[in-house]
Amino acid sequence: MAFAAGEWHRSADLVVAGFGGAGAAAALAGAELGATVLILEKQPEDRHTPSTSMSGGIVMATNDVERATAYLDRCAGGMIPVSVSRAWAAKGTDLVRWLDQVGADLALERIGGAEHPEFAGAEAIESWAQSRPSERVPPGTTAREHKPGAPVNVAVDRSADGAGAVRGARRIGYEYFAGLRGAVYARREIGVLYGTPVRHLIQDRDGRVIGVEAVQHGQVIRIRASRGVVLATGGYEFSDEMKINYLKASPMYFYGNPGNTGDGIRMAQEAGADLWHMNQMVGRAIGHGPRRDAHARILNPFGQPIPGLYGAGELGEAVGMLYPANGGNLSESVCFGRIAAEHALG
Repeated sequence: MAFAAGEWHRSADLVVAGFGGAGAAAALAGAELGATVLILEKQPEDRHTPSTSMSGGIVMATNDVERATAYLDRCAGGMIPVSVSRAWAAKGTDLVRWLDQVGADLALERIGGAEHPEFAGAEAIESWAQSRPSERVPPGTTAREHKPGAPVNVAVDRSADGAGAVRGARRIGYEYFAGLRGAVYARREIGVLYGTPVRHLIQDRDGRVIGVEAVQHGQVIRIRASRGVVLATGGYEFSDEMKINYLKASPMYFYGNPGNTGDGIRMAQEAGADLWHMNQMVGRAIGHGPRRDAHARILNPFGQPIPGLYGAGELGEAVGMLYPANGGNLSESVCFGRIAAEHALG
């Protein structure tokens, strides 16, 4: 933690740490509200590997707030406050429309429903994916060559002439994040600094988070955030120290962004954050860390919001005992990215 005294090198209304799906959503929501936004990404642009781009690209939406809340609460198994599940359910009702509105150009189509159709409220859960075929799979590629292990995103030609060739490979996380990235680049209100890891949050004497301390080209820079900071730095899948301390088995290895080393979790702790579900895994990821409320505010151990500090995505993800649906991670990232920006700027 750093205190406010010192020179500011840059400023923005909203500072977002981490440029994955949640960071992109927070930035786009902020820009829609007329704010200036600065995204700080630790990885260089030519080696940027957000977990969103490594996902299956499926997005969960909702069609009824109360029914979806009941379903998400059942999946949470008592680990997530109902108010947080309700906030996610409410934001999910216009998720597909919003992604189109901000210019992500994903051409989404509904492909399924809830992961647990036997739960109450499952009828309010929808799974969506990109309808356009992938341009990255050469004609004649077999399904096994494209993605070993019976890929669900590939339609295979079973005819004698087709000989198992890919007939239609669905676009996945790579194209999904490319759409979000393109929408971010198109907004003049949003700036992106690659190769700029955030190291510390800056608080004033009253404890409000008013900026960040980052490293760029080997130099420490201080960036003022006049309205708030959103931590969207992912989980701790690639922090051996945190895995040894928090998970029940070691060693453990994960698929995903190697940049997910728990940076945001440590910074939030430094600012006084409480943690939740640190020993809980979500599919292939560790989606927990700082405790959050329904407004995406990061809370201290007494349940009080830390002023000016918000979280989204895997960092404190609102997923409990059971994974809710195909596309739950991407849905939660976008919904709480939007919620974080809207409440920081509201």
